[in-house]
Amino acid sequence: MDEKVLLDAIRTIVQEENKPLTMRLDTMQADITSMQSDMTNMRVDITGMQADIAEVKERVTRVEVMQENVLSPNIQQIAEGHSGIIDRLDRLEELPEQVEDIQNTVSVLNHVFKTHSHT
Repeated sequence: MDEKVLLDAIRTIVQEENKPLTMRLDTMQADITSMQSDMTNMRVDITGMQADIAEVKERVTRVEVMQENVLSPNIQQIAEGHSGIIDRLDRLEELPEQVEDIQNTVSVLNHVFKTHSHT
């Protein structure tokens, strides 16, 4: 056998032996390509989530500022107004007794007036 035929035979044997390895490498390369694509998609998703988080932080800050500058003073004013109303209601509870006292006084004065007018 000449050398060329022998080398061709060895090459064919090596190629046949390496087919399973080549197939496994091709599969691994496809898997790696798929994972790279997934990672690219995840980076895009993460960037979107970071933008969403930044927007939420901004909105929370605005709500906090509004609560501090607008709502809290308004609530304080309402509380102060409510306190005034309660004070007035307390005075109104005393009013029926005062009215009754005034009615009694007027009744006595009427009686005295009538008594002194007839004499």
